[in-house]
Amino acid sequence: MSRIIKIVTIFCFTLISLGFLACERSISKKYDGDFYFTTIRSARNYPGLPPNYVDEVYFHGSIEAETDTRLKITYAPKLLHESENEVIYVDVDENGELSCSDLGIHGHFEGKFSNKRTLSFIVSDGGLGGGYTNNVHGEKE
Repeated sequence: MSRIIKIVTIFCFTLISLGFLACERSISKKYDGDFYFTTIRSARNYPGLPPNYVDEVYFHGSIEAETDTRLKITYAPKLLHESENEVIYVDVDENGELSCSDLGIHGHFEGKFSNKRTLSFIVSDGGLGGGYTNNVHGEKE
């Protein structure tokens, strides 16, 4: 009888271990979903002067996991001269810190998830005296 108990115990332990190994370990997957974004856009033509364009935009967007640590964030509607909505691809670490290496030489990005449902980030780019800044806050539906 004790031999059967040992075999059943080993079998159950093996099944449980395989279940843990099969669990998804993706950092980015926990942030997937629909979000409400508020974006404050500002544009400037000359350094040192106040922005010559400021707009506050509300948008129903999304965050999608691209890989285990990479997110696609669709956070604002397209501008008149663009064909697609505002999208940024970012990397996320286990602490919710965001980083973006896809910006040009004058680009700047910083952002963070304060929890699984809330994030904020700033993205800016420009050069030759002009540029833009998007200050973004998102809340999961």
